[in-house]
Amino acid sequence: MALFLFLTQEKSAQSITTSTPIPSSRAPLQTPIETPIPTATSNSLISTTLTLSIPSTATVNQEVILSSTLKDSNQQPISHETINYTAISPNGTEQTIGTAITESNGLSSIPFVPLQAQIYQIEANYAGNTIYSPCVDSQYLSVTALTSNQTGIKQIPTMITLTLSSSKINTQTSVTIFAALENNNEDPLSQESLIFQSSMDGITWSNITAATTGVDGVAQANYTPQQTGTLLIRAVFNGDLYYLESTSNQETLVVSNGTN
Repeated sequence: MALFLFLTQEKSAQSITTSTPIPSSRAPLQTPIETPIPTATSNSLISTTLTLSIPSTATVNQEVILSSTLKDSNQQPISHETINYTAISPNGTEQTIGTAITESNGLSSIPFVPLQAQIYQIEANYAGNTIYSPCVDSQYLSVTALTSNQTGIKQIPTMITLTLSSSKINTQTSVTIFAALENNNEDPLSQESLIFQSSMDGITWSNITAATTGVDGVAQANYTPQQTGTLLIRAVFNGDLYYLESTSNQETLVVSNGTN
């Protein structure tokens, strides 16, 4: 009887015994989190600016240096990018100057030898990539022939008469600028390049565009101002091998906001 009770108690004790897991000192494994590398998508390209720097004048067959600086939206220089340089004649003909690579300061430079006495529009173009957006900048380069002191040829005086199609417009319309170039005998001068300029104070002038005179000696261009106020308009001829430079009269253009 005593033996039966002992066996029964031992069996009952075994039946209620549970195994307690031994806590592990090793931390559970975690799946590593990968940090994504930021990339720009086609809808979120980093904006860029390109600032072209060129001389305002040059002489035929003499080398000038064209340069530009590429920066991002934070005004930080962008290096190792290709900049394309182009020269555009007044008749629209494009001449590829070449390409240059930006340095650590975002600057690129390239030489240019103009072959004709005319006003070139120099354009610097950045095509962009998968990170940076494209951008472009342009400036005018007035190229003249050798002066009379250099060639011994006596240059003939010139004069320009400027007129406007209207003296009052608004920012939604344009005005046509006419400039007639003549020599001192009042003969019209054709195939000469003129620069149209505007100013708010008559001191600082900004280039509007360039145009070439026709057989009647007249060059013209349409102009749509982007700001309101009173502007002064003029035309400039930088001269060439045979003709002296000249500046036209100034015409006043009042620009209002909205319709007249």
